[in-house]
Amino acid sequence: MSYDDKHSICIHKVESQNRNYYISILALDFEEDTVNLRSKKNANTMTNNEIFRRLRYLFEYNDAQIVELFEMTDFVIEEEVVINWLRSEDDPLYKEISDRDLAIFLNGVIIEKRGKREGPSLQPEDVLTNNIIFRKLKIALNLRSDDILETFAIVDRAVSPHELSAFFRDPGHAKYRECMDQYLRNFMNGLLEQKKRKLKEK
Repeated sequence: MSYDDKHSICIHKVESQNRNYYISILALDFEEDTVNLRSKKNANTMTNNEIFRRLRYLFEYNDAQIVELFEMTDFVIEEEVVINWLRSEDDPLYKEISDRDLAIFLNGVIIEKRGKREGPSLQPEDVLTNNIIFRKLKIALNLRSDDILETFAIVDRAVSPHELSAFFRDPGHAKYRECMDQYLRNFMNGLLEQKKRKLKEK
């Protein structure tokens, strides 16, 4: 990347609170160490709050149960904070859920579904990607590859076994593939549809 004296324009891909969208970094002022940011978020981008709301609905957690999930991972959260995460974005009390807090929530889901393992508690990631979220859900629900492929198929979204395995590879692996929003969204939609069908069968 080239710099024109003290100011330049560059594009960075951001994989954190609102993943998979681009922000333009304008007017880098190296003397004052300030950065003016202007972001444009794609309407189809999933935020952490959307993922949190979807999973809360899927697993039917109430606010108090979410507080308990945090406690399972040795973290404390106030119920009011949970309520603010669930508010609509135009609500003045709305708060964004950070990658770290979403990771803590997902770790709590793993413990609640699979039990707490011996040894140190699961440590939350400071930066989450869709791949990490996908992997945590796979662990929490104890899903095999065939189970996941069936989940995609139930919402008419075909994913090949090779494509799926690439999502769970180490990021440094040559065959690693980034899990885009549509895959994670379709997977959660498939989980919800499976749940609805099971309820109808009862």
